Amino acid sequence: MNQESYDALIALPPSARVELAWWLKHTLNANGNPVHLPPPDMIITTDASKKGWGAVHQSRQTNGRWSQKESLQHINYLELKASFLALKTFLKGRSHVTLSLQLDNTTAIAYINNKGGTCSPQLMTLALEMWDWCQERDILVIASQLPGRDNVSVDKESREFKDMSEWKLNPTIIQPFLLNCLTDLFASCLTNQLTDYISRRPNSGAIHTDTFAINWAPLRGYAVPPFNLISTTLTKVTIDQMELILIAPFWQAQPW
Repeated sequence: MNQESYDALIALPPSARVELAWWLKHTLNANGNPVHLPPPDMIITTDASKKGWGAVHQSRQTNGRWSQKESLQHINYLELKASFLALKTFLKGRSHVTLSLQLDNTTAIAYINNKGGTCSPQLMTLALEMWDWCQERDILVIASQLPGRDNVSVDKESREFKDMSEWKLNPTIIQPFLLNCLTDLFASCLTNQLTDYISRRPNSGAIHTDTFAINWAPLRGYAVPPFNLISTTLTKVTIDQMELILIAPFWQAQPW
């Protein structure tokens, strides 16, 4: 083989070089599948529908709606994303954990346990993102199938949404008023106007859960509370001695 042929044989595109660099870095400490599986420290059950996702850990339950764009994705992708969101919700701040993840979608289970797959580039990308997230935290995830008939509580979480406050103002209108605000006190991953937000239920992107359970004094807040919590919100502002931008309806019959 002449030198020109040899050079052509070993030439690699930039994307392949990035992949090889990753493997060189992580081969020795990769979070792979051990021969003897350790007992799980936690068990999380997840489910997804075209409406949203749900997750259950012990007595804690949470869910979330998909955005309009997300709802158009294939159900296999939504099931895998639901599992990833559940991890980021219930394992926030945790490390060195062995997790038993239970779901009823066999495709998502295969992509989780195999750390990827070859049939769907989209699922492959999401599975690698999930693996990277776990690798950084030394979290071992072992996915297993839980038949739909045994998955009643989490199945309900992914299909029934009773929170009527899941809406937001037009960002182009409200954002100029929020230049000095840092924390959205009543939000979710679909309704937050600020990067830091507090959610009502466990949420993958929220900095806290249950806004009334924390001290608001250090926060520069923005609030669009459910209408029945406006009076409670104003009482909290008085107690914690803080200022915030509060959005409320012009409702003259109300005491606030």
